[in-house]
Amino acid sequence: MNKEEIVFSHGFGVRADGRGIFTDIAKAMPDANCITFDFNTFDSEGNTTVTPLDGQVKILQSHIDRTQEGVTLICHSQGCIVASLANLDKIGQVVFLAPPPLISIERFISKFGKREGSVLNLEGISSIPRSDGSTTYIGKEYIDSIKSIDVPSLYKKVAQNHKLTIIRATKDNILGETNFDYLENVEIIDIAADHDFTGEFRDELVKNIKKITE
Repeated sequence: MNKEEIVFSHGFGVRADGRGIFTDIAKAMPDANCITFDFNTFDSEGNTTVTPLDGQVKILQSHIDRTQEGVTLICHSQGCIVASLANLDKIGQVVFLAPPPLISIERFISKFGKREGSVLNLEGISSIPRSDGSTTYIGKEYIDSIKSIDVPSLYKKVAQNHKLTIIRATKDNILGETNFDYLENVEIIDIAADHDFTGEFRDELVKNIKKITE
């Protein structure tokens, strides 16, 4: 019998094992074939160059195409949008963790423009300092790739064609309050956690995912 396959789609500007979310889920599911990978590139000093959204979709698609039919797709944050842009015909069910309600240049500026040390250049390369001392670089190609993306329509399409479960962080320190009541036939689970489901809420997240994928 083939192992259950689970493909993971991570969020903005991090590695696949960033914040330990996917690592903890995979540890709790030793009998599954958990497929993780990086969307971005990293230099020897740990600095990150963010791949444009369409490039991330191609990377995700290449992994989905190598899986068996009916696999589970687990996505966190911006990884939910990336997944929604891919061809999910081989996917059985989808789980969104703290999905963003939208993506836009205005939101990008609002999020990073006031961060100390940030240099925003929408026509060139923006640099964002990280708490670990490294820097995230975002090129014009990424900025162009997030223009005119209708996130609600993308999520509706996923919900219409797949079993979709949304695990919402109700104390999300990145996205704030989110609402997905416009989606039909979707199970929404609320956890009073921050954006990365840290601390005691990580176990609650993992337990919910194990139940969903049983």
